[in-house]
Amino acid sequence: MNCPKCGIRAAKHAVSCFCGHEFVTSNTPAPKPEEESVPTQEEAERPEAEQPKESVNEADEELSVPPSSSSDGTASEADEHVDSTGIPGTSTPYTDTTAAADTEPSAPRLEESPQQFDRVGGWLLLLCVSLTILGPLATVYNLVAGYSQLQTLFESTPGLKTLYNIDSFLSVALGLFSLWAGFSLWTRMEGAVERAKKYLYAVLGYSAILYFLPNMSGLPEEMSAEMQSVMVIASTRSVIYVAIWYLYLTKSKRVRGTYPA
Repeated sequence: MNCPKCGIRAAKHAVSCFCGHEFVTSNTPAPKPEEESVPTQEEAERPEAEQPKESVNEADEELSVPPSSSSDGTASEADEHVDSTGIPGTSTPYTDTTAAADTEPSAPRLEESPQQFDRVGGWLLLLCVSLTILGPLATVYNLVAGYSQLQTLFESTPGLKTLYNIDSFLSVALGLFSLWAGFSLWTRMEGAVERAKKYLYAVLGYSAILYFLPNMSGLPEEMSAEMQSVMVIASTRSVIYVAIWYLYLTKSKRVRGTYPA
């Protein structure tokens, strides 16, 4: 190359000219490209736990981002509000409401207490009147009327007087039970409802006995068959009577409010 001062041709790698002019050139050799390091046999055979964790550290450095700061040196609100689940931008920690709803015990439902009554009334009063007045009066009337009609046939018809005596005994016993059950209901005695139900059971038993009573008393076959047909009608009425009042004593709100126990 030529010297720009004197024009004398200088050597290729000369630092200065004969005239004293220094050439501004860089004799520093260019850096060699990095060669990929090939792992040796010992490094390849080394377990993974002992391998250098440079790649992991580099990945961690890339993921770690310093918090952004505003012009006055304070962290931003989005970085400050990070909840327990790691979700930024929320002011309150995240809670799983479904799990809390499943584990929280439900409050027990309070059953409505029935209305309380301080006296007997309504259909319950009609039942009390039937047990204490109407039923016993009907029993007495049937016994007196039946005796006046059948007394002339007692001697001529075998077994008829036996039938009448058995029926009279059962009717009187059932009438006394009716008085006791009705009085218990009317005065609101303890166990009055259960006592009235037992009376209804007794009515069913009495109806069943009446059906077989003509044959058991030794009446003639024709009279026994005729009386059994009458007993079937009377037993059907008794079953209907028992079913109605038993359901009433079991389901009625007035009964539950009048006899809380």
